Amino acid sequence: MNYFFGRAFIYLVATIVVVGTTACNSDNPTDFNVDGGTDTDTDADTDTDGDTDTDTDTGPSTLCGDGNLDSGEECDDGNGINIDSCPDGLGGTCQDAECGDGFLHMGVEECDDDNTDDLDGCDATCHWEATCGDGILDLGEECDLPGGNDDEATGDCTTVCRTTCLCPWCGDSVTDFAAGEECDDGNTASGDSCDAYCAIEQPSTCGDGILDLPVEECDDGGVIDGDGCDASCQLEPVGANCGDGVSQTGEVCEDSNVVNGDGCNPTCNFTTTVTELVNGVPGDGIVSDGVYLYVAGGGNCQIYRTAIATCTPGSCAFTPFVGASGCGTPVDGPGATAVMNSIGAGLAFGNGKLYFSDTHTIRQVDLASSTLDVTTVAGSTTLCGQLDAVGNLAVMSDIRGMVFYSDVLYFVDANMATLRSYTPATNEVTTLAGNPTGAPQGNNSASGFDCTVNLCCGSSATSSDNYGTLAVMNSPRYLTSDNAGNLYIIDTNGNRLRKYNTVTGYLSTLVSAAGGYNDGDSSVAGMDRPRGIVSDGTSVYFGEQNDNTIRQVELSLVTTSTFVGVRGCAGPANLSADIGGDGTMDWGGSCGSSATVMNKPQFPVGIAGMTFDYGTNAIYAVVSGGRLLKLE
Repeated sequence: MNYFFGRAFIYLVATIVVVGTTACNSDNPTDFNVDGGTDTDTDADTDTDGDTDTDTDTGPSTLCGDGNLDSGEECDDGNGINIDSCPDGLGGTCQDAECGDGFLHMGVEECDDDNTDDLDGCDATCHWEATCGDGILDLGEECDLPGGNDDEATGDCTTVCRTTCLCPWCGDSVTDFAAGEECDDGNTASGDSCDAYCAIEQPSTCGDGILDLPVEECDDGGVIDGDGCDASCQLEPVGANCGDGVSQTGEVCEDSNVVNGDGCNPTCNFTTTVTELVNGVPGDGIVSDGVYLYVAGGGNCQIYRTAIATCTPGSCAFTPFVGASGCGTPVDGPGATAVMNSIGAGLAFGNGKLYFSDTHTIRQVDLASSTLDVTTVAGSTTLCGQLDAVGNLAVMSDIRGMVFYSDVLYFVDANMATLRSYTPATNEVTTLAGNPTGAPQGNNSASGFDCTVNLCCGSSATSSDNYGTLAVMNSPRYLTSDNAGNLYIIDTNGNRLRKYNTVTGYLSTLVSAAGGYNDGDSSVAGMDRPRGIVSDGTSVYFGEQNDNTIRQVELSLVTTSTFVGVRGCAGPANLSADIGGDGTMDWGGSCGSSATVMNKPQFPVGIAGMTFDYGTNAIYAVVSGGRLLKLE
């Protein structure tokens, strides 16, 4: 007996079988009797003539499903189900599964309508034939309304569907006022009077001291070149003339050399002064929006912030910003009542939104909203793995570092060993570089993974440079941008600094693990256990977990040097007690008070998160014990 399964029913069954079986445990996984009893064959041979009966029936065995390969059966695995390679359940045939037999072979077929004809909804290879405009919601379609689709009507996806079977979106040339759009010019570009979020753009005025993102990268209140912010309000690379002995605009120090560790770094924009601002930061991820420092993670279920202008030693206080007190099942809503579950250390600011990760999802805080509304924009709290899709259909695992650049949120997934992006204008999640090969359960499926499985530590595959998903990473955990089209990734377990070009899609290696901790050019430089990363546009700075230092890589020369700290020397419990000191304080470890460590800030172990603030020209770093340090 064969059956035709309708699209909606098959999709439901597929979801229940693939996802549900990971969460449910049956006492007898092969018993599919609905009455819970045990099937017993009560047939018996009542012939008393003593002859041997011979069954000449060449059709399917009447004992199909008993686990024995009987005459006329091609298979019989005895599990009593019809959706595997041997349909031997109710109505089963015990013939090898094939397209057109009327039984859905899970994981192989999308449909099976008991024939191998095309143009009937299920094609000759048993895959769905999607037809946009037929009023039936097919896989791959966001909508398909029975009353017809329309490219001019306004409304949400429950009442309006475009002729492409996509929901109305910003950039479809229809201004959906009910959805909050102020304009729609048919694209998702900013800087053309209608921004990427379909809001009317006010013309920017370079030099007015107001930062107009994303058109301006900086605005220092003037239109003079050579002061770090040029006449068109774009950032100017620092350090071009560092070391020439002449103090110039944009330099904060000049010591006639380009050596690190002597009170003036090789780009002349840091004196490498370290100040402890507060001990007890409620989180290990940190980001600046130019006015506030936001922190999250570390087991807390709230996001905190403090004003940069008033964050000084002894008076730097972080207060709850969004999130209800206590952790729970994630709930969107106004910031004061929104519920968080497991906020990650990744934070990013862009286009008036604060982005953060929470339980395999990406969520945002609308900073322009009077109630600081929190919304989950991508991912699922119940599925773990990797699947590119739109919004909540996307599947992610261990979201770590985040950075916002040119209207796109970039993030790394440590477990899946990939670099991915979320585009707010389209709500799409896309894998850009790396692949899950060698990662836990790397050969994922569209249904994601069981989140109770301990996915850890990324890929075991050998790192390699290449374009896009042909490249291989081990465990990417930290991410930053130079605001010039390049992303920099700390591949922690691979002990590498990687560079991704957002234009070409090529992933390369800037600093490798070769030789361990070594300063120098790209031919000799090596890393030990990198953690945390930030960029000022000219250099990237990263922490060394095992060596108590922060290191600097000058991007133009690709040279690596120790920025602050002395390798292997753990700093004092209270850095503000005597930074630089006179050599008499107890530095910890075996460093003592030798000339090699005197007057050099010594850094604690456990660098968690870092952010660079252009306004104060400072790096803010969260380190072990919840200590917030300011590097100038």
